[in-house]
Amino acid sequence: LEMGKAYNFTAEINPENLELEEIVFDVTAVEGWTEPTENVDVDYFYDTDSKTYSVATAKGLQEVAEKINAGEFTANITLLNDIVLPTTRSAVGNWTPLGLTTKNSYRGTFNGNGHTIENLVCTGSDVAGLIGYTYNATIKNVTLKNATISSNHYAGGIVAWVNNLPGNTKV
Repeated sequence: LEMGKAYNFTAEINPENLELEEIVFDVTAVEGWTEPTENVDVDYFYDTDSKTYSVATAKGLQEVAEKINAGEFTANITLLNDIVLPTTRSAVGNWTPLGLTTKNSYRGTFNGNGHTIENLVCTGSDVAGLIGYTYNATIKNVTLKNATISSNHYAGGIVAWVNNLPGNTKV
């Protein structure tokens, strides 16, 4: 038998020659795998190689935002669909921006992939927007529709505060 070749085997099973043994397949790599890009049945999934969260639903965006704000500041986000946040605030609450402080600025790439986020409501005392503070971040290809943003300090639809060093953040 040679690796990489396919073989057909025919086996006859009867009570005289029946001995069952466990067969184990070890898979170390899968080539040619393509992640779904739309119409997925999950809220989000994470690709460890690219450190990218692919987000498909409003619930998924909320959960990924919580992970980013909990310490995964350099993770990337790619939208797979238009995201329609619930119009009832009780379902999702007031949006908490990615990057809550300058120390914990969002540092990844947010790729809207040409999609729209609808019904974003973010009102904060310090920072308000889809993304609060950024540092060395890239934000692209995303549109907000029907957004309500307000803050006592920094507010912006997509990004409230961009690091002021030239070339650090691309919006």
